[in-house]
Parts: sequence; C-alpha cells; structure tokens
Amino acid sequence: MAEFEDRVKAFIEGWADKVQQSAIDVIDETVDYSTGQSTDLSSTVRTNVTVTGKGSVRFTLSMADYYRFIEEGRKPNSKQPPTKPIEKFIRKRGLKLEPPKKLKGKRRQASFDTRIKSLAFVIARSIGKKGIKARPFVSKIVTPELQEELRTGLAQVFKQQFIIDLKS
Repeated sequence: MAEFEDRVKAFIEGWADKVQQSAIDVIDETVDYSTGQSTDLSSTVRTNVTVTGKGSVRFTLSMADYYRFIEEGRKPNSKQPPTKPIEKFIRKRGLKLEPPKKLKGKRRQASFDTRIKSLAFVIARSIGKKGIKARPFVSKIVTPELQEELRTGLAQVFKQQFIIDLKS
C-alpha cells in the first residue's frame, strides 16, 4: 500500500507545483505595478504535500499572512496598521527621504531612521483613515482546469491501483 501512497503523493506534488505557479501568476496580476505598488507576496507562496499516518494525503498552500489585506482590504476609519512592516518596505524600496528645505534646525537634521519612522507613521495613519481597497485573488488560484487535472489524474492513479489489486 505504501507504493500506492507514494504514487498519489508524487502526483499531488506535481499538481501542487502548478498551483504554486498559478498563485504567483494571479498575485502578480492582482497587484497594480503601474502605480509603483508592488508586493513580495508572490515570493512567499509555498506548497506542501504530506502523507499522514493514516494514509491520507494533505495539501497545504501558504503565503505571508498579509495576503488577507490584499484579499479583503481594510475598512476606512479602522485602527492603523503597525509601522514596522511599513518601515521595512520603505528600507527595501530605498526611498530617498530628504526633509523639505523649509525645515530648519533639529527637524532638518533628523536621522535617516527617524525620517523612516515618521514616514511609516504617516502612511499607517493614512491607511487607518482611508482603508485599502480589496483586491480578491484567492478564488482565482485553483482554476477549473487545475481542478479537472486533479480529478482526472487521481482517477488514473486509483484506476491503476485497482487493476493492480485485481491482478494480485
């Protein structure tokens, strides 16, 4: 029976790779790069196939937890998000944070870290006030074609095992 479980697992692992690529493609289509907005969400997509002790096969699709905010959006006038992920985003993008020329003294001399924290706070406050528009994508990942491929592929594996069982 272990041979059968191995064949099922191997088939589902191949199918999982296609689901992972589909998820990456759908996320990249969902995010509007023309506005300069981008996400690393597609780089966090992972699939895992495991065989449990009882012979069942478990497929898991995972990604960074902030997918919820892209999928569901955020309501306006809600609590503002934490600033740490926004600070990380600002650093990664390499934004140049030059203070306005009209600022004088200590405010003009603020450290780069202080300017990043200030910008992150302003962005978080804006998100809290205005919210974020929902851009659903999860339902588009497993396409009807992928569903059909899973059905027919598993049917073939089970058919092959049934024939083997009949012969033995």
